[in-house]
Amino acid sequence: GEGGRGFAIVAQEIRQLAERSKKATSEITALIQTILQGIDNSSLSMTEGMQLINSNMQLSDIAKISLEDIIKASADNETKIHAMANILESMKQISKQVIESMISLSNANQENVSGMEQAAVSSIEIKDQVSSISNNAQLLFDMAQSQQDLMSQFKAKDDI
Repeated sequence: GEGGRGFAIVAQEIRQLAERSKKATSEITALIQTILQGIDNSSLSMTEGMQLINSNMQLSDIAKISLEDIIKASADNETKIHAMANILESMKQISKQVIESMISLSNANQENVSGMEQAAVSSIEIKDQVSSISNNAQLLFDMAQSQQDLMSQFKAKDDI
């Protein structure tokens, strides 16, 4: 009936919302993939920077006059680069966790849509069964009424 159609419309809207959520999740996943690629590129650049620092340290042995200043600067830079590399690695791990969470959310949305579709089908089946029971009840009522009418005619004949 009207409630079933309304429920079907709501189920359709929920399905469309889930599809849009899935699309948005895919877009976010793509963005996170791009960020992860950028992080990987930054890590590579930092590794090359570390190699350059080591090369500078070797050159500092040749220039012994400024050895202490170069070693101190290199040590500071190395510490900062390691700290940045650790931060980038943490960001990479967090990004992976976000991707996994988004995938789980997408899967949950798909399961919800499936459950709603099953509920809609069950509602329609229940409506059909209630309608059938109602029809059968009306038929039984009519039969009882008919029997009661026959019984009253039978009693009327006995009274005569």
